[in-house]
Amino acid sequence: MQASAGSSEKGGESKASIVQDAVGDFMDRMPDIFNMHEMTARLPPEDRTPYTNVAFQEANRMNRLLDSISKDLKDVRLGLKGELTVTPAMEAIENALFFDTVPPRWGKILGPSTKPLGAWYLDVLERVKFLESWTGDFSLPSTCWLGGMFNPQAFLTAIAQQTARKNEWLVLPALRGRRCRLARCQRTHPAANLKVWLASFAHAGRLIRWC
Repeated sequence: MQASAGSSEKGGESKASIVQDAVGDFMDRMPDIFNMHEMTARLPPEDRTPYTNVAFQEANRMNRLLDSISKDLKDVRLGLKGELTVTPAMEAIENALFFDTVPPRWGKILGPSTKPLGAWYLDVLERVKFLESWTGDFSLPSTCWLGGMFNPQAFLTAIAQQTARKNEWLVLPALRGRRCRLARCQRTHPAANLKVWLASFAHAGRLIRWC
């Protein structure tokens, strides 16, 4: 059984006091979720590009994370006030706030991290700012923060799709462990002016290959 808030101390402060301060600080800086209905009204599915599809996917997943953080913090606050029965899940959040570690349920949405909770939360806020600038007018940012995306591979795939459309190339799926020879591609797609682009995104290194 994990220690309840108030039964431990750190630097002379009780656990309850530290957790309560952390909850207040996090909630004060909590950004609003992305209004997906408003975003869809501005840019309906039929008008989206591969890049804007990624922006919508990233905003949806960020909403999941922000909803989870907000709900957990509100539950912990109510638990500290005695207005809500403390559950094991709430105790796990309390302990994470006390020991400055990322709660597993939050890390499960964003992905594993070795950062302390304070630095991790700052990173989340920076990711939100990046998405806000991207979804503001849906123009592609001059620089894109791959490390700030939930699924950077989707963005790399969007690059392949957009470039292929612009140059009228055919994008083929990745072939595991095999090389796509140009002659074979030309036999399959004999159009004289057809260029074939094979984009192979390996999990480590995300290789891009052309055939």
